[in-house]
Amino acid sequence: MDRKILLIEDDRDLASFVQTGFEDEGISVTHASTGKQAEKWIENGAWDLIVLDLMLPDTKGETLLSRIRMVNGSQPVLVLTARGRIEDKVALFDLGCDDYLTKPFAFKELLARANALFRRNRHMEAEDKAYEGLTLDLTHSVAMRNNREVKLTPTEINLLRVFLQSPEQIFTRNEMMGAVWGQHSPLSHDTNFLHVHLHNLKKKLGELGCKEWIKTVRNRGFTLNAEQ
Repeated sequence: MDRKILLIEDDRDLASFVQTGFEDEGISVTHASTGKQAEKWIENGAWDLIVLDLMLPDTKGETLLSRIRMVNGSQPVLVLTARGRIEDKVALFDLGCDDYLTKPFAFKELLARANALFRRNRHMEAEDKAYEGLTLDLTHSVAMRNNREVKLTPTEINLLRVFLQSPEQIFTRNEMMGAVWGQHSPLSHDTNFLHVHLHNLKKKLGELGCKEWIKTVRNRGFTLNAEQ
């Protein structure tokens, strides 16, 4: 299957470097150098991945990331950033990015991150299943049950998608983090980050009457199980 990437990057040399690298791998790349150009492609294109540089001449990257999430709650987004503080990176995940790469970087690493997101998204494209009346509406980024709904963040969506693909299966911490953030992401090994998002998801599911469905299985991992 042909892969299509939207590259949003104002640095022409870096954009050429990245575009050439992906095209050499047989991946189609559409380049936008401004936020205004990018918005047109975001609204009208279907992408396997968006690679977004935060430093754009006319738009804050964070604003554009929020716009991407409004258009498509599950669109894979990899952010390029010069910011190295963990606080900045966590903030990016809270805004909805799926992975990030700190500049400068080698194309080999960028390709590995992209391929991890391709694989994850292909797995997630399998038909989402309902479990005991709990469903996920990806178009509107909400979980629903008994005619009630609750808004989810992109990370919460990905966590719930993993659970709904195999309800009552026990997932290890590494399996959950790898499925949601990719094995190459530094945050794929941060168990505290996982626990924070699981706690938030559990709290939101509580609004649908299923707070205790996400269970921690001692020394094994996590599961979605409606049994009391």
